[in-house]
Amino acid sequence: MLKSLASRSLVATLVATMVVIAPLPTNVVSATAAPLFSTTGLYTSSNGLTIDGFINAAGNSYGGSLGGTKPDVASFTVLEAGQRIPVTSVQYGPACDIGSCYMMNLTLSSRISSRDSSITVSYTAPTSPDAGTTNAAIQSPTGADAASFGVPTPLSVTNNVRIPNFPGVPTVAVGEEEATITVTPPTGGQAPTSYEVTSSPGGKTCTVASATGSCTITGLAAGTAYTFTTVAKTSSGSSSASIPSASVTVLPKVTAPNTPGIPTVVVGEEEATITVTAPTGSPTPTSYEVTATPGGATCTVTGASGACTIKGLRAGTAYTFATVAKISSGNSPASVPSASVTVLPKTSATTDAVPAGYTPSWDKEPLTDSETDANTVGYIPATAPGNIIITDEFGFTLDSKNGIKPKIRMKNYSGKIKLSLSATYKDGAKTKKYKCAFAPFGSTKKAKSAKWKWHTPKKACILPTPLVTAIRANTATLSASGTWKRQWLTTGKKVRTDKTKISPRKLKYTVKAKPAAVK
Repeated sequence: MLKSLASRSLVATLVATMVVIAPLPTNVVSATAAPLFSTTGLYTSSNGLTIDGFINAAGNSYGGSLGGTKPDVASFTVLEAGQRIPVTSVQYGPACDIGSCYMMNLTLSSRISSRDSSITVSYTAPTSPDAGTTNAAIQSPTGADAASFGVPTPLSVTNNVRIPNFPGVPTVAVGEEEATITVTPPTGGQAPTSYEVTSSPGGKTCTVASATGSCTITGLAAGTAYTFTTVAKTSSGSSSASIPSASVTVLPKVTAPNTPGIPTVVVGEEEATITVTAPTGSPTPTSYEVTATPGGATCTVTGASGACTIKGLRAGTAYTFATVAKISSGNSPASVPSASVTVLPKTSATTDAVPAGYTPSWDKEPLTDSETDANTVGYIPATAPGNIIITDEFGFTLDSKNGIKPKIRMKNYSGKIKLSLSATYKDGAKTKKYKCAFAPFGSTKKAKSAKWKWHTPKKACILPTPLVTAIRANTATLSASGTWKRQWLTTGKKVRTDKTKISPRKLKYTVKAKPAAVK
C-alpha cells in the first residue's frame, strides 16, 4: 500500500505556487491515530507545494483524514536555494486514491521559479500537544496532533515540474488559403516559452516562438471551415490544448488582377499612344498588354500605370484598343475596348517641290531607307547659321562662317560616303568656279540592331561669301554629288537579308534660292 502511495501521480489544484510531499514510511510518533510524514516524499508542481501523509492506527492499519483546527502558517519553513518563502495559507485536500492518506496544500507568497532548485520544508508542532481539536496543529479529526517533521533535517526535493497551464481561446484572421492565429496566454502557472497551433481539420501546425504572439498556417483549403487550438510549452513539458477558436472559412487565392478600366488613346502618324486605366482593388498590376483591333498589334506598359505606343498602324483605319492587367501568377480579363479612333497618314516629301502642308524636318524619321531621292532640292537659308533641308533623310547645315556640311541619316544600311560640291558664280565682273570635296564619312561598322542614325563629316567646306550672295540672289546654284557604298548594317555584307545585292547609291542634290511662293 505504501509503495502504491509513493508511485501515484499527483496534480496540484491550487492557483498559487506549491511544492508536493508524497507519503512514504515514517517512524510512528505516537500510538494514537496522528498524522505522520516522510523525509523522502516531497514533490513540487508549478502551482505550489502539497504534502501527502497518512494516519497511523493500531495494528498498522492506515486510514483517516486531516481535521481539527489548521496549523499556524508560521509553523512551516519553506526554503528555495536557502531563501525562505513565507507560507500564506494552509488547505486540506481530498483523501488520496486508496482512501488511507490525505493531502495538505501550502500556498506560498512567491512562485517556485527556478527549475532544478533545491526546495526544503519543515514543520514545528506546538510545544504542548493536546487531545482536543482546537489546538493549532496538524491533527486528525479526533484531535491527535502530528509531531514535528523535517527537524533538524528538513524534507527536501529538487524542483522539476514546470508545465504551463492551458492557454486561452486563440483569435484568428483568415487570408488567401491561410490563417494567422494569435495565441492567448494562460492565466497563472508557468509562463510558456512557445506555443504550437494546430488546425482542424487537417492537423496543420505553426509555432509561436515566444510567450505571446502570432503565427500563420499556409496551404489551407479555400472554402473550408477551420478551428484552431493552441498548446503552451516550456522546456520541461506542454500544457493541455486550449478550447478551439471560433470556426472561420479560408478565402480562395487571388491569382490575377481585376479587369482594367477603359483605356484612353491619342492618335499620331501611323501610330497611337494608349494610356491604361488601372483596375480597382488588389492585387496591383505589375504590367499591362495593350492590343489593337484590327490587326492585333501590341505594346507593353511596365508598372502599375502608364502609357505605350503602337507603331506601324494603317493610316485612315479606325482602331480600338483593349488592355490586360498582369502579375506573375496570372492575367486579368481584357478591358472594355477604347473608343474608336482613326490613325493619321505619315507625312513625307515625294517631289522636288515642297508638298502643301509639309515642311521637311530632321525631327521626323523616314518611313524607309531610300534607294533614290525623289526630292533633291534644298533652299539656302536667308541668314547663317541655318539648315538646308532637302528630305527627312538628307540635308546640309550652314554655320556662321559659311561652313557647309552634309548630313545623312541611315538605318538598315551603313557604309562610307564620298561627296563634293561645285558651283559657278559671278564675283563682280569675274566668273569663278567653286569646288570642294568632303573627307569620306559614315560608318562600316556592324550593329546589333537597326535604328536611324545621323552621319556628317568632321570638316566643313567653306563657301565664299560672293557665292552665298549669288545663291540667295538666284544667280547661282550649288551642286552636290557623290556615291554611298552601302552594306547591310547588321551583317556588314553587301547583300540584304533577302539575298539581293546592294548597289552603291548615287547622291545628287541642288541648293538654290527659296522662291517667293515657298513660305
